[in-house]
Amino acid sequence: MKSIIKKAADNWSIALTLAFFIITFLFIVMSGEGIYLQTHDNLDSNIALFRMMKDAHLYWSFGTKAPFLGGLDRNFLPSDLNVFAWIFMIFPAFPAIIIGWYMKIALSIAGFVLLGRTVCKNSADRNIFIICGLIYGILPTYPTTPFGFASLPLLLAIMTRLYKMPDIRYYLVLLAYPMLSNFSAFGIFICGYILFFFIIDWIVSRKPAWRILWAFFAVAIGFIIAEWRLFYVMFFSDEETIRSAFGSQYTSAAQSLKLFADSLLKGEYASGTYFVIPVCIIYFLYLNFTYVKNREFKGMCSDGYNFISVWLIINSFIYSVDNAEWFRNLIAVSAPPLKGFALNRTVWFSPFLWYLLFMLVLCRLSVKTPLKAIAAVAALILVCIYPANYNHIRYNAEIAKAKIAGEGTDLPSYGQFYSEDLFRKIKEDIGYDGEWSVAYGMHPGILVYNGISTLDGYYPFYSTEYKDRFRRLIAPELEIDPDNMDYFDNWGGRAYVFSPDCESKKYYSIPVDESVMHIDPDAFAQMGGKYVFSMVKVANADELGLTEKGVYSLDGSDYTVFVYARY
Repeated sequence: MKSIIKKAADNWSIALTLAFFIITFLFIVMSGEGIYLQTHDNLDSNIALFRMMKDAHLYWSFGTKAPFLGGLDRNFLPSDLNVFAWIFMIFPAFPAIIIGWYMKIALSIAGFVLLGRTVCKNSADRNIFIICGLIYGILPTYPTTPFGFASLPLLLAIMTRLYKMPDIRYYLVLLAYPMLSNFSAFGIFICGYILFFFIIDWIVSRKPAWRILWAFFAVAIGFIIAEWRLFYVMFFSDEETIRSAFGSQYTSAAQSLKLFADSLLKGEYASGTYFVIPVCIIYFLYLNFTYVKNREFKGMCSDGYNFISVWLIINSFIYSVDNAEWFRNLIAVSAPPLKGFALNRTVWFSPFLWYLLFMLVLCRLSVKTPLKAIAAVAALILVCIYPANYNHIRYNAEIAKAKIAGEGTDLPSYGQFYSEDLFRKIKEDIGYDGEWSVAYGMHPGILVYNGISTLDGYYPFYSTEYKDRFRRLIAPELEIDPDNMDYFDNWGGRAYVFSPDCESKKYYSIPVDESVMHIDPDAFAQMGGKYVFSMVKVANADELGLTEKGVYSLDGSDYTVFVYARY
């Protein structure tokens, strides 16, 4: 018994990780599709699209159109060579989400362990490597590309090892790496960082590290292969996309300064505002005070901790000025292909860098192991309870607590949000057979998930020509609603049938029983539209040439859906 306790104490991070996996898995099994996942940029888009791609047999298809946004070209959708997409290709949507989440955590842990063994001299700190990997793995990052976030430690570990010792196996790993990532979210920056490091290292050492340049080509070629559809659209299609016309309000110098301070000192995606960031900053000040005191300026410049800290500062700077007029003009002149591109995504690398610094601090400090364990566990707890977007651990814990206390919630669970049984009943009753439809008062993603072809949808990468066609459909509403006109004209990622009465973003707490829908019926007919699925009664259905097909509700769903058809 004593030996078991000693082993558990020696490997406390593994015991804690297993406990985390068991507790969360049991909660998921007991809740099923009753768990709550954030809607924004998640249920309303990504998950629905992956489900649609599988149901419509769009994986490994060529020259095909998606039953989405009026027939979006398949090449605009996620790559067939993306590991995260494979999970949805193989498994049903809900299990795929759970499997993807645990794989994200496992990938993060593996990356931190490999990176820790690469950059830390004391392998006895493996508990620190594992716990930092666990924390970073559960960090509530942007859901579009979870493996892109989780794989950053692995990428840096491979690059660090390659820099120290060339090995053909590392180039093969780098060639395959883009299947874990995403070019527009991470790839373009990764290539830029590698090339920038090659140039700086060449200047400092006065000798080019060609292996780093070959690594750049390996990663770049890997992204071209993994996302060949994207590159085909970018370079071989004459179809202009809405990204070329993205508009934005310029930020002032004061606003840029605030963005810089917020992103650096508060972190991104719960990356350690209350504990990790202060610890890292305090150590940074102590470290460099010691260097200056001892006049070890060479050591200060070569210390990896300072290098990462400068990297963080540069990321926050780019994030803060991305919408500054002078910076946008500079990009437009010096790099025209990047005009309108969201360069502020550099800040997406910062959460990983903060936890890398935190790992280095714990490994470097000559304090007793229990104190390091307490610090690491404190960071883990704070991430779980931090009120950040996509923090589904805190989100579900709060709702579970409210339910136990007999309190309700107006937020739909995963199952309630998509209400598969209800829409299956609707489709059977109206004899639905793939006709084009629009959603009113609900996210089109709900229809997309349930196998209904939509003229509307949420996707920030489609043709300008279709945006113009869709604008004609919703022009009557935009003419009386300047906010949504600005929202659609200067972006257009959400091609929705807007309404001031029943806003889909309000979690369906709709304050009206009926609403006047402002669309152009002729444009609807020209686009091939037949059905309108609405959360409220459409008061002017006759004027729009619509006839009511039925009103539907079902136990287990909070929705009452009015279905109209064009006659």
